[in-house]
Amino acid sequence: MTNIRDIYAIGDVTGGIMLAHRAMQQGKALASTLFGGRAIVYQEEAVPAVIYSHPQVARVGLTEKQARQQGLELEVKKTDFAANIIARTELMGQGFVKFLFHQDRLVGVTIVGEGAADLITPMSLAVANGLGKRELSRWIIPHPSLSEVMTTSS
Repeated sequence: MTNIRDIYAIGDVTGGIMLAHRAMQQGKALASTLFGGRAIVYQEEAVPAVIYSHPQVARVGLTEKQARQQGLELEVKKTDFAANIIARTELMGQGFVKFLFHQDRLVGVTIVGEGAADLITPMSLAVANGLGKRELSRWIIPHPSLSEVMTTSS
């Protein structure tokens, strides 16, 4: 909703990060609001962003800098690709996953490494649903897989 009654906006004109998947979710949320009983929502913090470089960089939620600027007390957990058998045997190079927790809730994830664009997807769901360490500890990840780098137990 804009500042003008019955005028709505989605996508690039709303400011923020300019991503097609962000605009699509805003559009779905708008349609749901207007015609579907508000079943679909839009959460800015759940929008994943990816830089398709080598290695890839992906993030969702807050960065460590943003969280600290907001005065959040953080617990930072980091896992390295070097500890993952698939990353080593497939020669995926260096990489890491950084998890940010505030009061045991996941508030942000940054991934640097091959496959980051695919690995960030479940983290977007986790941030959108306010999952915490307890819920993430129930996640069963196949072994061996690159996804094992997503474990928060280290």
